[in-house]
Amino acid sequence: MRSIYGVYIAAPFHYGREHAKTVRLELKHRGFFCTSHWIDSHITDSSDESMLQGEAEQDLYDIGAADALILLNDHPPSVGRSIETGYALALRMPIFLIGPKTSVFHHHPLVRQIQDTREVPYGIQD
Repeated sequence: MRSIYGVYIAAPFHYGREHAKTVRLELKHRGFFCTSHWIDSHITDSSDESMLQGEAEQDLYDIGAADALILLNDHPPSVGRSIETGYALALRMPIFLIGPKTSVFHHHPLVRQIQDTREVPYGIQD
């Protein structure tokens, strides 16, 4: 059994940030830690190129530092969220989907649809 301690929360940057903060707090109360630095990021659409590049690198690092990805899919579509999900799948990371399945990749065996954060397990079978 593989333990899950660190989680990366994927959600739309503009629409899902407040929801991600709530989810992060819920998971913290359950003993998980969140690796998603983007939730507290101060970048904007007008940030300079080097800042945006640094943010992209940090996001990939944060996904790699997690044991699982929590995909908040109950907001409008997001390109970033799709890239984060694809990267997690490439790393063979378990993904817990909150919201509807809106992509063929949401049917991948590593993706498990759940109702809310109370269903995120502390361990999974490899």
